[in-house]
Amino acid sequence: MNLGKQAADLNSSTLTQRFVLEYLRAYDWREHVDRLNAIYRSRRDAMVSALQREMPVKTEWNTPSGGLFVWAALPDYIDTSDLLAEATTRHQVAFVPGSAAYLDGQGTNCMRLNFSGSTEETIAEGVRRIGAAVGDMAELYRAFRVDR
Repeated sequence: MNLGKQAADLNSSTLTQRFVLEYLRAYDWREHVDRLNAIYRSRRDAMVSALQREMPVKTEWNTPSGGLFVWAALPDYIDTSDLLAEATTRHQVAFVPGSAAYLDGQGTNCMRLNFSGSTEETIAEGVRRIGAAVGDMAELYRAFRVDR
């Protein structure tokens, strides 16, 4: 742990390190991590289920084996920066547009969805709202397509 901490930063309080040491001696942190893994797995599964119900057929996403986010790719014609504006103003839901993960302009049709801090019910409602915003954007795309 010490080598890992030194790699992260070089100025860590000795008192804080002592508190962490005593905590790790007194509590079964592995049991705590196991509990958290079960909670996050349930929330991840709720998000994936909601995505299956609410997203258009051409949407793809990962089912992460670790971490706290699902990465989703929408059809190419949907720019998630534009979608975020629609989602936050009309549907009161947010996500991170995929372009924020790149420096070269990629990821414009992608989004990062966090499942760690919400209940399964809130996740389902949030994905439903994102799905509604995607539906709005798809309707606009169909209405203004040039290649009809």
